[in-house]
Amino acid sequence: MQNKFFLRNKKNLLLTAVFALPFVLILISERTAAPEVIVVKAERGELRTELSDFGTTKFNNAFTVVAPANGWISKPAVSLGENVTANKSLLFSMTAGPSPLLDARSRATLKAQAESAHFNVRQSRASVRKIQSNLDYAQKELTRNESVYRAGAISQHDIEIFRSKVVNLTEELRAAQAGYQAAEHLYEASRAAMDAPDTTNAELRTVLAPRSGVISWIYDDKPRWVSTGVPLADVARTGDLSFELDLLAREAMQVRSGMRVRFSDFDAGGRVRSISPTALPKISPLGISEQRTRVWIDFTDATESTVPAGLELEAHIEIAVRQNALKIPVTSHWIENGNSFVFVVSKGRLAKRQIKTGLKNLRETEVTDGLSAAETIVRLPSENMKQGDKVTEKYE
Repeated sequence: MQNKFFLRNKKNLLLTAVFALPFVLILISERTAAPEVIVVKAERGELRTELSDFGTTKFNNAFTVVAPANGWISKPAVSLGENVTANKSLLFSMTAGPSPLLDARSRATLKAQAESAHFNVRQSRASVRKIQSNLDYAQKELTRNESVYRAGAISQHDIEIFRSKVVNLTEELRAAQAGYQAAEHLYEASRAAMDAPDTTNAELRTVLAPRSGVISWIYDDKPRWVSTGVPLADVARTGDLSFELDLLAREAMQVRSGMRVRFSDFDAGGRVRSISPTALPKISPLGISEQRTRVWIDFTDATESTVPAGLELEAHIEIAVRQNALKIPVTSHWIENGNSFVFVVSKGRLAKRQIKTGLKNLRETEVTDGLSAAETIVRLPSENMKQGDKVTEKYE
């Protein structure tokens, strides 16, 4: 009798355990299947949109001193960076006069050398054009295959081949351009060698500084024959600097004269003076041809005399500022079918929500609709997350 009772109770307990097991497993899963996600709260504050790029300082209104006549110019009497006084400081001495004459044999020799140098110039120019054409085609191939690579249609190895080809052709182009410049220099030198100073009816002249300032550039520091109007040196005013940078043409369309500018690691501020109406191609450090537009910026604070022209700085042009904007990290939202979404965390579960965005910069995005201040959202949503998932919140 006792055995029957015991067996019956054992059977009941077993049935109870079988029926209760799913509920126990659900309870366990509810407690254990809640992965941690990093969350942030939407907050209000100032949002500043900027365009940033590197540029260089330039002297304003540097005065270019040119040769006043045909003649043989001396070595410069001043050095780069030297201060000069208007109408007093000697820059160059020259022997002005007509182009010198050579004997027939010397002139024939120099003429042959000049013609050979001119042939090298034409050959180098053709080489540069050919390499440039190959580079342009390689860049188009790379651009087209980048999208194919992102779609997963070609491998990493294949895309690296295209990238390597662009880099190699870029280096080849630089070498060819250097060769072309060297050939031009030899051609000019061979032509100049056909001229020697002629003291007959020569006139000794001095070239004085036309203004007070600093010698900011010397075009050639060797004695040579020059023609009227050839640039000799630049004279600028110390500390009278501006700033130039080349922005991507599409970004430059947002820039307007008068916009404020700040500089990284440099105390002076600035304002946009003007924007070039023309976009020109420029090779990026990665070897990609980009359309860029030049922007000129004036410093609003006095620049120190110790700041040199040619100094590279990172400039940040202020495009827009929004006070009391509702902000979230740019990493917390994604685009799906043209709409922006975030994962809101409410009572430990994910809720996918559509939002509308406004201004944005590299770090933050403005939310104009769909979210309230202090709501908690996932900072780094992933493809594995979905509506209704249970999560454990973690603040950084």
